[in-house]
Amino acid sequence: MSAVLELELAKQQVSRNKGKSVAGVFTRNGMLYVRKKIKGKLFPYSTGKKDDDVNRPWVEYHAEEIWQEKYDAVVIETKRDVEPTLAEYGRKYYEICPDTRDTDTNDKLFKDFEQYVIPLLGECKLIDILDSQIVEWQIRMRYYPDPIPTSSIIDSVKVKKGTSRISNLRNALTLVLNQAVKDRVIPYSPADNAKIEKKKPKRKTLSIKEAENMDDDELEDVFTKQTTVYTEDEIKQLIVQCDKKIASTKSSHFRFTWKSFKCLLVFKFYTGVRSGEAIALMWKYVHFESNTIDIRFTMKNGGSLKLPKENKVRTINMLPEVRDALLALKQLSGHTQWVFLSARREPYKNVDGADKLWKQVLEAGKFKPARFYNTRHSFVTNMLSSTRNVSPEWLIQQVGHENLIITRNHYIGNIEFDVDMINNSLENSVVYQ
Repeated sequence: MSAVLELELAKQQVSRNKGKSVAGVFTRNGMLYVRKKIKGKLFPYSTGKKDDDVNRPWVEYHAEEIWQEKYDAVVIETKRDVEPTLAEYGRKYYEICPDTRDTDTNDKLFKDFEQYVIPLLGECKLIDILDSQIVEWQIRMRYYPDPIPTSSIIDSVKVKKGTSRISNLRNALTLVLNQAVKDRVIPYSPADNAKIEKKKPKRKTLSIKEAENMDDDELEDVFTKQTTVYTEDEIKQLIVQCDKKIASTKSSHFRFTWKSFKCLLVFKFYTGVRSGEAIALMWKYVHFESNTIDIRFTMKNGGSLKLPKENKVRTINMLPEVRDALLALKQLSGHTQWVFLSARREPYKNVDGADKLWKQVLEAGKFKPARFYNTRHSFVTNMLSSTRNVSPEWLIQQVGHENLIITRNHYIGNIEFDVDMINNSLENSVVYQ
């Protein structure tokens, strides 16, 4: 509504308060209408009531209220016609990449938005999107592009996207909706009340007969977590497998590849740094005189550098195992800028090449398949065990965590405790006195 119309309506409201109704009543085709003139232009609206002795007095008495209600409804509907659709607003939002987000991340979000959000919700006006539509969209994403199966067969249909993938797709949608709230296009985000239902893991159980037929290792496999943590003895076995690969390889090219990877493996197991941080390391940030390493960058897929996670540049300590490995590697690649080189004697553009070599080492040593990232879990667990006994504060700085809660909740495996020390402390406590 323009400022001129608002001023005119305000003046007419004053007149009405003085007992003068400024909305008139007239008849057209036997039906009662109300009308009002604003700046010389008439705005007539049908009341939907017949002109008779009962309806006319009632309409004349309430003419102003009826007209205002009709007028407001038309204004709202007109405004709704010019409201942006989710597709229009979302495309404009991702076109203007926020300063806090890098271009690659923005492009991935925009791709998800175009591929999974626009086909189902894109034509909806932002103001019209309901909470229930978001819930339905999330359920549909499990099976998309197929429709949601009927209730009779839904339990037998395999989902195409898991909870984590749907959460990523939902993020592409909620970023747009949250910005629309900030821009006052919508009063609240309909995604706020549409939470993702997390899949509840089934509790593992065994019957007595099943348990009796299993040995200790088999029983442990049933109930332990999937995250693999390697003991220091197992780490030594994995390094031996690298030595065997080096000894059995006749090609100097592949010998160099395995020597470089062996040093990378030691580096990962005894620093706990992220894989991207390791392959982005340059020799100028390795300080042998102070036994420290500056973690300044991480390598993104495609071979571009960015700051470490949460932009936290840090300095870590070199344990003896790391120092020895890097000194040996410096004899091979010290003339280059990068510490760890791929099979092409170039810096790794991603961790895929190292991950392939890692899988070969596991297979050669007859270890269970596991992620290369488990080297980080192993470092945290081994450093907090009784054999190393490092301080939590040092460990947080080493791995780049914000606090110890993250370290304990996500990275600690089965820590070995010094039982004799615990028993001695118990014997000296009040309990034994």
